[in-house]
Amino acid sequence: MRIGVALGHAGAPVAESLDLARQAEAAGLAAIAIGDANVETLATAAALATVTSRITIVSGIATWTRTPVTTAHAAKTIQNLAGGRYRLGLGPMPKAWSEEWHGIDYARPVERMRDYVGAIRAALAATPEAPRDHQGPFYAFRGFTGKPMVPEHPVPIDLAATRPKMTELAGEIADGVLFNTMASPQWLATDGRDALARGLERGGRDRSALEIGVLRICTIDDDAARAHDLARPGLAYYWGIPYFTDALRFHGFEEEIAVGERLAAGPFDWPARCAAISDRMLETMCIAGTPAQVRERAGAYEGVVDWLELAGSVGLPPEVAREQTARIIETFRSGG
Repeated sequence: MRIGVALGHAGAPVAESLDLARQAEAAGLAAIAIGDANVETLATAAALATVTSRITIVSGIATWTRTPVTTAHAAKTIQNLAGGRYRLGLGPMPKAWSEEWHGIDYARPVERMRDYVGAIRAALAATPEAPRDHQGPFYAFRGFTGKPMVPEHPVPIDLAATRPKMTELAGEIADGVLFNTMASPQWLATDGRDALARGLERGGRDRSALEIGVLRICTIDDDAARAHDLARPGLAYYWGIPYFTDALRFHGFEEEIAVGERLAAGPFDWPARCAAISDRMLETMCIAGTPAQVRERAGAYEGVVDWLELAGSVGLPPEVAREQTARIIETFRSGG
């Protein structure tokens, strides 16, 4: 199992992410990931490609706000800079972001994502000698001539997944899947595994066709209790989002669901939301503790996923978030 680290926490200068990327590569980590949540992933991934030479670079994730042609062109450019080290991770954003910020209807997200991936792949395959068309239920273009790159490298496409239907789609059509932070080892080894198997069967593929990763909130401190407190904001963000309730119910966290529903229905109270994250939720959905505890808990994913994307918790002051990212890098340094 390989270890990667998420970069680009809120408030961080892009130059800071570039510096941490260099540190991650020097430490022997396998991957760095950057998503659209806090910075623009495609521009930042291109910058990361110019300051590294070995480590895999993942857009984890790029949202569906860009046209397929724009996404394909950008991904080819990044892949050229990275020399084949780039993976394009795609996912839907939260419903409110999609509809209220970008005017994209959130209805039928799995069907939209299927069409989006198909359109991007058509655009990636287009050449001046063989222009491509795409006509789908959501996306369409005609006569696209492609954007040749020298040298040319294929672009693997990963899908972000939280629920079974998107997981099935990843198994059917994607080169990889990146599970959301609330996907526990227990869920991944049962419901998640079964959903992937259904998708792989529908696509006529076997497990070797798919790179499986999972995003994990990971906070580290010599004081395990402080590490737990640092992780709480990363889960508190999800109160009131339906798929968080589904994940909690899978583990029988009914008391926590009741508290979370009351909080979501009332005035926004960030300290109360954080306090409502119980220790057993943290143990199930995060990797938090001392360096030795974190290394041990990461081992629970061996044989379940191919790689872990570890992220210092959200909702922390920028200096603390940077320190947590640096601790992840040091804790999982090769040979450490």
